[in-house]
Amino acid sequence: MTDTAPPDPLGEMDPRLMAYLMENHPDAAGLAARPDRSLLMQVLARCVRLADDVAAAKAASQEWLSVEDFAAAVGKAKFTVREWCRRGRITARKKGSGRGTAQEWAVPRAELLRYQKDGLLPLTQRRS
Repeated sequence: MTDTAPPDPLGEMDPRLMAYLMENHPDAAGLAARPDRSLLMQVLARCVRLADDVAAAKAASQEWLSVEDFAAAVGKAKFTVREWCRRGRITARKKGSGRGTAQEWAVPRAELLRYQKDGLLPLTQRRS
């Protein structure tokens, strides 16, 4: 008899799942190292992958981006993006935030694509 383990149907363990298990379950190291991982670990791995798919689909369908999302997409600070909005360097508008009368900047997804292609709008094209 050989000691080869059956192939793992899920492939390698997702590093985020591994980190979560190590952080929250002290005995997970032994379980994760076993070639015959438990059904629970397989289910957890599938849940992590499904959550990623759902988050990606949600992000793709968003018509408006928050300042935080836009900043993360272009690698800039939130403050910088808010200033661009205020100065009209990117097309944005104020929208209700759901917290009383406070309004926050919202950037259309199309503006992200335009910015990535053409950069900032010139100061002469400020919106009123």
